[in-house]
This record gives sequence, C-alpha cells and structure tokens, in this order.
Amino acid sequence: MSAHDVHWVAAEPLWKKTLHSGLDATAQTRQMRSPLLLRFASDTFMTDLAATLATKPPRLEAHVATKVSFRLPAPGETQPPAPTELKLFQAAHGHFHLVAASLTCRLPGLPDHELNRSAQEKVGFVLRRRDDDGTEWSWGKDPSAQGGKTWTQLSEDETTVLGANEDLLPLFPVLYTDLDRPRRIYVGLVPTSSGETFKAAGALSPLAPAGGSTGGPPADFRPAALQAKVTDPLRALANAPMTAPPEVTDAGKASAIAKAEADQLVQASRFLLVDFAELLVTDMSPIWDALNAQVRPSAGPEAAALYDALEGLSADSAATSSWREALIAAWNRDARLTLFGDASGSLPPALNLARSALTGDALDTLAEAWFNANPPPAEPGTRASATSIQGDETDPPQVPKLDARSQWHYVIRCTYQRPQCVAPRRDVTSDPTEVFQIGGFFDLDAPTRPIHISLPVDTGIADLRKLRKNVNFLISNQLRAQMNRVTSLKDAMNGNFADGETFDLGLICSFSIPIITICALLVLMIFISLLNIVFWWLPFLRICFPIGLKAKN
Repeated sequence: MSAHDVHWVAAEPLWKKTLHSGLDATAQTRQMRSPLLLRFASDTFMTDLAATLATKPPRLEAHVATKVSFRLPAPGETQPPAPTELKLFQAAHGHFHLVAASLTCRLPGLPDHELNRSAQEKVGFVLRRRDDDGTEWSWGKDPSAQGGKTWTQLSEDETTVLGANEDLLPLFPVLYTDLDRPRRIYVGLVPTSSGETFKAAGALSPLAPAGGSTGGPPADFRPAALQAKVTDPLRALANAPMTAPPEVTDAGKASAIAKAEADQLVQASRFLLVDFAELLVTDMSPIWDALNAQVRPSAGPEAAALYDALEGLSADSAATSSWREALIAAWNRDARLTLFGDASGSLPPALNLARSALTGDALDTLAEAWFNANPPPAEPGTRASATSIQGDETDPPQVPKLDARSQWHYVIRCTYQRPQCVAPRRDVTSDPTEVFQIGGFFDLDAPTRPIHISLPVDTGIADLRKLRKNVNFLISNQLRAQMNRVTSLKDAMNGNFADGETFDLGLICSFSIPIITICALLVLMIFISLLNIVFWWLPFLRICFPIGLKAKN
C-alpha cells in the first residue's frame, strides 16, 4: 500500500499546454484530471506514438482527437459543416484511437507511480455508455442476458469504482525521456467496433467429418473434380456455335467470325486436355499408366471400358488423334509449359473437342463406374482434436456491443487496481474522458481509406488460369439445389425455373480473387446503368481516367 495518494492525470506531455491554456482554475483542474483521447491516421500508430515521444513529446498535442468531419463539402464550399460531436472512427476507416493518461503520486512534480507487480497491482480502462443526463452504464457479465454480457446502469457512487463484473481493457506503458527525466504514460487502444467470437469446432463446425457423423470411408471428390474440370466443359464445347450467326450476311465477316470461334474452341480444348491429363495422373494413375504403356488394363471391366473409350474414340472427327494420343501430347512438358506461357516451344495439337466422338455424359458414366470400383485411399494422419482447433482456453477481452448508427455517447475511465489494499484505497479510478461517439462503418463523417484494385492486364485463358483459386465458398445442399434451378438467365427473367438436381450433397467452390473482381465489376456496371434510371447516380459513382499501358508483344 502506498504511503501517499495516487491519482490519474492527463498525459504528461500536455500538462504545460493545460497550465498555459488561459482556462479558469476549475476548468484547468478538470482538464488535468481527465485522460486524453488520441487519434492516429496510420496503421503504424504505435510506432508514430513512440517516435513522437522520443523526439519531442509536446508534439503529442497534434494527435489529440478533435471534432472533425471528412464528408465531402457542398458545391462551392471548401469545408464540410462543422461537426457537433466528437467521433472516434474505426480501423476500417484508417483511424486508430488511444486513451492516454499518467499514473502519478500526489507529490511535488507529480512523479510517476511504480506498479507493484508482486502485489498483483495492475492498470486498465473501461468503456462506459453515458446518457444525456450523465448516467453511466458499464459493460460486463450478466448470466441472465443473452450472450452472457450486457450494459448495466450505475449509480452516481458506482461510477468512480470498477464494477464487480465490468470488462477491463488493457493499458500498457510507453516510456520516454522529457528534459533528461524518464517518464511514463499509459495508453490503450479504444475499441471502435463490436466483435463476436466464432469457433468452428466440434458441433459448431459447418463441415462434416470425413465419412459422416458415424465415421467410415472418406468422401470421394473425384467425380466432382472430373465434372467441373472435364465433362462440363466438354458438354459446353459440344454446344458451342462453330459458325457465324445467321444474321451476318457478309461472307467475309462471317468467315472471320467462324475462324475466331474455331480458334477459341481449339484453345479451350487444349486446356481441357491438360486438365483431364492432370486428373488422370493424380487421381486415376492406373488408367494413366495403361494409356502411357498402351496396354489394356486387366484390373477389372471398369478400367478396361474406360481405356477402350480413350484409345478407340477420336478426340476430333476432323483429325486422326484418339483421346489417348491427345492426352499424352497435351501432357508433354514442353507443350504444356508453352500453353501456359511459361516456355517458348510448340503448343499441343490443334484439336477441337467440340467434334469429339466421346461425349461428356459417356465419359461421366465410364469414370463413375471406375471410381465406384476403386474408392479413394484413406488420408494419412488423424483429425485435429477440438482442443487444438479452439486454441487457448483463455478468451481475449470482449469488445462491448456498440451501436451502428452513432446514437450513443461514451466515456472512458482509467483504473488502478490494488487487490491487497483495503477499501476505499483499493482501486483508483480516473475522471471520465471527453464524451464521444463511435462512428459507424458507413458514417457520413468518417474518412475513407484509398483503395486501389488492379485487375489483370492480360485476360486470356492462359493468363487467367495462372491465378490461384484461393477463395472458397461453402454451399449447402439446399442452396446448391436452389442455384441449379437457374439454368438460363432469360428463363429466370420470365419466371421459369428448373426442378434442380436430386443428389443430396453440398459443395465447396474455389475461385480466384481477380476473376471474382472482374465479374463483380461487370455486374456492378450493369446494375448501376440499369438503376441509373431511378437514382441518376452514374455521374457521381464512376470517374474513369485513361492510363497508358505498353502493348503486349
């Protein structure tokens, strides 16, 4: 227990400013006893704080949070209307806010007070909601509330002490030197967004364990991979037009269109053959080995039937290559790297699988029979335990539930806890900070981070295929069935939907971010143009500037 009084005051670098502010004694005392709110507009806010304190501590004044608005001014004005509330914005806006205070002894010069860690002394701060009449509400545990936490109204006497179940957020010291004298201030990151803790483990996981809830063999994803990479594209190629539309009457133009369509089909066919060969190498190696050796497998009728189809059916009726020959030629390393733009050599043969004698439906039937006769091997290793998935049992500090419309007001109080002291000297709680609001994500006064999204420059098939599919969408069986009802945009616009497929499986679909961004941009432009009839917003939403790009060699 300290032999002298300990109290919280404003951060030491700003004492001189307060004492020479010209305020009356009462206002000076109130300002000296209130923790400060600091604002940093950089992700390196802690480095910036340390650098400011290391070079010239009084410059910390430039980071004191003030009433400011970042909304666009009205036409003809240079500044937006002056804000009436102090708002703290979110990290998503590029702003970070710290509460700062000094814990000092009530002695001449107000020296820093040292914590006695061996006596379990600690410091922290609490975020409290405040009503217009000054009533404060604490955030903490409440077993009767949904989620276990809620706001609790405090009496006037309870505002100056830490509540029994109140959440305490961390303060940490920052050391610096002022006039050759070592000093310390305590700072804490102010929470400006609500957080919830989700743990996808055990019964909460949306993914079923391998073999279902009762165990058993792992799920077989090979048929889905074959359909997505080979048979669906093969069916699309078979239905693709290979001639110019009938409305094109000019013979020269029709010939150019037909040639362009044929070139696209050949290019798509090359990539399909590479995908099929890769699938055979990785997931159907007995079939691939038989194709390479040109020996009909004897491991069962399913393997023999699939081999016979790939050996005996032509990949392109206008050529003499069988599917076996086409696959082996496509998997040639030099040809494969040339196709993907990673080497300069000869491309795989120019085959058009739209004229294939082997259809997607027939290939699905043959491959499914082989998959059923040759189940996938069990994956090595064991599943992670629930403990390893959940991690440490110690929960991080929970962020109070904040309002999204910036309607509530808040204050922060710092607290110094001395559990081995007797009341009323056990805890020392500071005066409140300046009253503030927390800006919502779409607050009109909030700043915006500059965001620059570069889309791919080269958008050919070979270029887009190099992008990693690093975004996964988990689709339930019910959503998959509903999505499969939409088979044609025209039919959907007319209210005509299919019945959906009958198999009861969910999906995990993998996409590439740049391709998703391109699709999102196209959809955005379409809908902006359509809804511009209602909102007339196009002149305000899009500003396009030309840039120069070097021509592709």
